[in-house]
Amino acid sequence: MKRNTIDRLIARVRRTITEHDMIEENEHIVIGLSGGPDSVCLFDILFALSGDMKLTLYPVHVDHSLRGADSDGDRIFSEELCASRGLKCRTYKYDVRGMSKAAGVSEEEMGRKLRYDAFSDAAREAERLSAGKAVIAVAQNADDRAETVLFRMMRGTGTDGMTGISHVRTDETGRKIVRPLLDVYKEDILEYCNERELSPRFDKTNGEPAYSRNRIRLELIPYLEREYNRNVKKALVGLADSAEEDRRCLEKQARGLFDKALVENDEKAGRLMLDRGLIAEAESAVSRRVLRLALEETGLREDMIRANYEALGDILRHGGPSANVDLPHGYFLRNVYDRIVVGGPKKNVRKARKLKITVMTREELGVYENKGVSFDREKLSELLGCKTPEEHIKLRRRVAGDRIKTRGGTKKLQNLFVDLKIPREERDYIDVVAAGSTVLFWSGGMSGASAAAPVTDDTKTVVCIELLESV
Repeated sequence: MKRNTIDRLIARVRRTITEHDMIEENEHIVIGLSGGPDSVCLFDILFALSGDMKLTLYPVHVDHSLRGADSDGDRIFSEELCASRGLKCRTYKYDVRGMSKAAGVSEEEMGRKLRYDAFSDAAREAERLSAGKAVIAVAQNADDRAETVLFRMMRGTGTDGMTGISHVRTDETGRKIVRPLLDVYKEDILEYCNERELSPRFDKTNGEPAYSRNRIRLELIPYLEREYNRNVKKALVGLADSAEEDRRCLEKQARGLFDKALVENDEKAGRLMLDRGLIAEAESAVSRRVLRLALEETGLREDMIRANYEALGDILRHGGPSANVDLPHGYFLRNVYDRIVVGGPKKNVRKARKLKITVMTREELGVYENKGVSFDREKLSELLGCKTPEEHIKLRRRVAGDRIKTRGGTKKLQNLFVDLKIPREERDYIDVVAAGSTVLFWSGGMSGASAAAPVTDDTKTVVCIELLESV
């Protein structure tokens, strides 16, 4: 790759950023930096653009502790690369294997969750230094998008699934997660790294066909290129672009119809009412999206499955005047004669809460004895696989896979709530204090603490957690 070709690749990335409104001048950018070719290429290009665009870069490296000395090598490489550009690399280390076993989820799923937890932590740090939201930049490329389309096709997907990976999405806080390399193919990334003499690290596990994703990349796509279409990746990306264009068009139509059909929106009660006749007259592709928008407005944005979406269509086509569809987390959609009522569980009216975390000696604990929940810091560090466990403790709502240690072992929080006969409509509004999927403390109408890392007479350092009402 000659100099003019390097410049073209940088220009291509800048065009992607502009076309998809990813990054604005003077923004803080959290960059996921694994040390591999994709993230190193992204880091180098954003660094090249940072002066002109007046960007402040926050590189983040996440060590999953899965590959021994290779993991250490990735971390050292990432830190040295950042130092060579006068930047600090923020490193997070997790025991992904141990945490995935405790949560009953795959290492891949847990690793992804922890990566984005780390990115969010770094983004909050950046936001404390700036007036606006930080942006998280990750390094998925065009090859990843093609593989995602194939993966979803084989699992069974609708047209939205054909879009593969989106250029921009927002997390639950509204923070943007952007993919500036999504229009760049792997071969160009490798050539860029070679010509720029970046010497990225290579994860050996990416060459092992143990995961479905790896087999698609290593076996299926090469077979399709060899036997059917040598440009199959470009064809799949083209399909994704077409599906994305159609999705945006349908979403625009659905938004217009939603606004027209909205009869009442009671935000406090988490209920809204729609004109059933107007929605039923629309094409099913539009009407289903209207109902999805209604559910999102009332708070249901996750854990919907294909059967749920099919049920939304059925209630319009075949449902009687009192037909009802039950959805995840206590949400529902109900026909009430000529209206559709969409809502969720009854919300508990209470002040917002925040965490206060204090690290102290065992002797100092007496002052805080009745103010919060205390844990042995050394034991907590061992449990979570990190040196400073207090930095990873967050206040949130319950999610699937959450587990808590009891005297009899570990237990899914969902099962514990069932045993305690906590009403379903209240479970999703219970405050949970956790590190990853490891729950340390929960509080609602009832409350309970994990049996992990208890404070004893031998405890030297204590982590005290208080749950306070925000002013």
